[in-house]
Amino acid sequence: MITRRKLMTTAALSGAALTFSGVVPGVRAVAYTGLPVRRSLGGMPLDDKDLSLWRDFVGHMKGISENEPVSWIGFADIHGTSTGGFNKCPHGDWYFLPWHRGYVSMYEQAVRDWSGEASFAMPYWDWTTDRQIPKAYSDQSYNGQPNPLYDATRTMSATASLPDNMVGQNVITDILAETEYQVFGTSKNPSQNNLDQSWIPAGGGVSGPLEANPHNRVHCAVGGQMCTAVSARDPLFFMHHGNIDRLWALWNSQGRQNTEESLWTDMPFANNFRKMDGADYTVITGETQDYESLGYTYNLPETSGILALAARVRTGASSTGLNDVLAGRPAPEGVITQTKTNSLAATALNPLDIAVPVSASQVAAALGESPQSTETLRLSSQIGGAPKQVIAILRDVPAPAADTAEYRVFVNCDYLSLEVPDTDPHYVTTFGFFGLAGDHAGHGHGGTAKEPSSYLVNLTGALQRLARRGQVTGDDIVVQVLAYPRQGVSPQDAAPIVPGSVEVAIV
Repeated sequence: MITRRKLMTTAALSGAALTFSGVVPGVRAVAYTGLPVRRSLGGMPLDDKDLSLWRDFVGHMKGISENEPVSWIGFADIHGTSTGGFNKCPHGDWYFLPWHRGYVSMYEQAVRDWSGEASFAMPYWDWTTDRQIPKAYSDQSYNGQPNPLYDATRTMSATASLPDNMVGQNVITDILAETEYQVFGTSKNPSQNNLDQSWIPAGGGVSGPLEANPHNRVHCAVGGQMCTAVSARDPLFFMHHGNIDRLWALWNSQGRQNTEESLWTDMPFANNFRKMDGADYTVITGETQDYESLGYTYNLPETSGILALAARVRTGASSTGLNDVLAGRPAPEGVITQTKTNSLAATALNPLDIAVPVSASQVAAALGESPQSTETLRLSSQIGGAPKQVIAILRDVPAPAADTAEYRVFVNCDYLSLEVPDTDPHYVTTFGFFGLAGDHAGHGHGGTAKEPSSYLVNLTGALQRLARRGQVTGDDIVVQVLAYPRQGVSPQDAAPIVPGSVEVAIV
């Protein structure tokens, strides 16, 4: 892989100016004395140089006819269009993170080319620390003129704050503690067997906690265009995805590795991105792993501090076993799986309860949270010793018809209703959808509709809490899904969802 360090070494040895054309954008930063550092919008002055360059660039691009390929709409249509839904962007599969890294980098390089400022670095919105829409984006005007960063379609007010169960530190800690890329970065479509371009936007993978929770939910908490296929028309899109990208960099800084499968590393995003001269270019997935080669960096915390923060490291069988479960392949030895098909809806007034035949003794053996009876010892030996993870996968969940709800997951709660808070010990997580049913039409493999989404939820923490209270009993784990209405939406109007099946696995 060509890295920035290699390019700089070449330039130093040749003693000449280095020019580059190829599949890796961002190379103008090579001529700069140091890598531009992406910084948080939190506390950034409104007249900060990078923020001002971005604001002026957005205003310039918005002033160009939307019919031009190099314009605000022309660039945004790469992600999704108002008539065709999602376009080239992947969601719900393992290209989600690298494609969006390339897309945000495309805009960053465009600002440099347009302004001549090779030092420009795209800011990001750290929504864990700064829960409100940044002032640079919520103000309707700047210096007495309309603010190009303001989007009137947003439904989130300037004073509203994102909740803990969406972006709180505990949520981020659990995300960073995942050890497998196909959980952290969403898994591949299990049918994929070649590098055909149609697999990129096909979906069909299992969304992990990063995509299913803060990614999807922040998009739709902001609302308006941000919750649709044309989300890239809202300049806040790039601040949101900048933070998603930073979390990926932070995850890697802990020693976590991305997949080495060639179907991931060698996939070209062929002519998916565009330069300011109108030329389209290609980025190869594997080359996005070294984000510095794209011409930017972050001031990340020391690795030791992050490891201490994410002390709840996931344990389990082999990564192969977990990936087999994600792909729907037969479970290897030492992994217990049970699946229950479903045709019922999860609504706000009638939570969906799916009883999956995994017994309390199997859970106890996996988690090591109860006295070691003879039966528990036998099962613990059978499944390879404790502790393990207990995960659930909600498979084949079609996108709802309206953005009127999010979806809370509980386990073994026999009193579940809308009044049960997310602080209840039975609460597991909340996930959301990005884009409605119509946005996914034609966004799949071979031009067919994008495959329904699937979601991984980790039941381990909730089951540990319940086991300590003696509340894990019987022969089933009951996975529950509750449609939770958005603010101002009545329970009757909260969009239902129907998972095709729920799989519980001990890995």
